[in-house]
Amino acid sequence: MNILSKTTLALTTSVLAFSLAVSANAQNNDEVIVTATKRAENIQDVPISISAYGADFIEKSGVEDLHDIALYSPNFTIASSSQLSNSLIAIRGVGSVGNAAIEPSVGVFIDGVYYPRPGSVIGNLMDIQAVEVLRGPQGTLFGRNTPMGALSVRTKDPSFNGMEGEATVGYGSYNAFNVGAALNILTR
Repeated sequence: MNILSKTTLALTTSVLAFSLAVSANAQNNDEVIVTATKRAENIQDVPISISAYGADFIEKSGVEDLHDIALYSPNFTIASSSQLSNSLIAIRGVGSVGNAAIEPSVGVFIDGVYYPRPGSVIGNLMDIQAVEVLRGPQGTLFGRNTPMGALSVRTKDPSFNGMEGEATVGYGSYNAFNVGAALNILTR
């Protein structure tokens, strides 16, 4: 076999393997529903650069707060200083400190409600349905303070008629102690 035949064979094999991987991926019937456009849609139908993380992913991967989401989401960072109120949320490397005299350039929304200071939302991710990181200007749908993007957090709806809840307790180095709890009550 000459070098040209070996190269052609290697290229053909690579293209075939890639084609099989793409077709196997396309047959995956898992549908990710996001609310990036203020209505529930399949993530593949949304014309926005978006990273979405559901409750199952958050629970199985051990994500505890928004700092952990930043580890999984490309071009999304959260930096903190000695004070939590000075947190910086940045998308594509641009952001502003939440305690500065300027407005943040990444809007943070929990259940559609705007939170003007990023430090107020960095904490335990409990009772969360989904977290969406939307890149690029979002002013048309989310309003001001979203020139670099938006972080949208949706909490879970109660799943049955009655009461349900969860609690976590953690202990760490230097006597760090962490407690979290969530309670849902649904009456009809």
